[in-house]
Amino acid sequence: MWCCALRPRRFRSPSRRTRCAFYDHNPKRWGQAERRRASHILITVGGPDGSAPDKGAARKLAESVLAKLRSNPADFVRLAKEYSKDPGSAQKGGDLGWFGRGMMVKPFETRRSR
Repeated sequence: MWCCALRPRRFRSPSRRTRCAFYDHNPKRWGQAERRRASHILITVGGPDGSAPDKGAARKLAESVLAKLRSNPADFVRLAKEYSKDPGSAQKGGDLGWFGRGMMVKPFETRRSR
């Protein structure tokens, strides 16, 4: 005796439209929020541990560091350790690590999204 529960069932795959709709309605299942990784060299103005005494000197220093970096991009880590005044990233070669939207101060956030 043949039982209907044991009969193989024919499977029809969902249509492309159905699959796309499911994907579009379940975005959290397919990925994660955008994250970026960045490195920087912070040049400060004034203060006891400032890179430069005034804005003009800071600009000249920044242009000098940029020229060195353009001549040898592989020196970024060394230049960051030497010139950056960021206490959190200078000794890591300017590396800020991975971060998502809204985790950085507004001026930096604006620049990093370009």
